[in-house]
Amino acid sequence: MKTHLNKRSALIKAVILLMFTMAAIFLVRFSSAKEYFTADYLELFLASAGIWAPLMFVFIYAGGVCIFLPGTLLTAMGAAVFGPYWGFAYVWLGAMLGSSMAFFIGRYLGRDFAATLIGDRLKRYDASNETALPQYFTCA
Repeated sequence: MKTHLNKRSALIKAVILLMFTMAAIFLVRFSSAKEYFTADYLELFLASAGIWAPLMFVFIYAGGVCIFLPGTLLTAMGAAVFGPYWGFAYVWLGAMLGSSMAFFIGRYLGRDFAATLIGDRLKRYDASNETALPQYFTCA
């Protein structure tokens, strides 16, 4: 009974991940919202944000990573608006936050489905990591 619930939960999470991916692609490519993802609009938005512009840019960059926005556009925007040094710092922060968010989306929505496809190999990998990790963190 428990395996049936695990497979059902994994399937639900996989469907949510697929819906998220399809919604992100639709938002960026086919909806009218794509007009807001231009360099001109982004620059106007950041100019109106005032002192909060760096923080807003970091969050926009992080969200852009998760919804498949081209990183080149956002990186160039960071350098153009904030200069090469501060732009690099904000781009780096946004990229780290965005990649962490993307990892957690994949980890919590995709891992169970991948585990049902792979089978026992993932369980063996997890078990070997659980037994191997303590030896690295013990003090001799």
